[in-house]
Amino acid sequence: MGAGKTGVSFNYYILMDRARIELYIYYDHDTGEKNKEIFDELYKQKNSIENELGEQLYWERLDDKRSSRIYKKCTQGGLLNKEIWPQIQDEMIEGLIRFHKAIKPRLDKIKV
Repeated sequence: MGAGKTGVSFNYYILMDRARIELYIYYDHDTGEKNKEIFDELYKQKNSIENELGEQLYWERLDDKRSSRIYKKCTQGGLLNKEIWPQIQDEMIEGLIRFHKAIKPRLDKIKV
């Protein structure tokens, strides 16, 4: 799902045993400095974002890389849990809608 900025995206991420939804920040392909600026501006609003969502997010600035990410773990499982794929999909879809709603307006206000 687009975030309205080139190089910033909302993503579904699913592995064999777990899943998450994330905001992946890779706007600046050169030094990564602008990526950290975007992350830091959102991090300043961490408490209000998490309060709006009603849950804790994971904030990874990734200082040793150019990219950064913010994500929410999904609780249902991953690809190995075929019997509950519909529930996993529902959790991921509903989670991304709420995640997007909480972060996108704040992201739109960040000037880089």
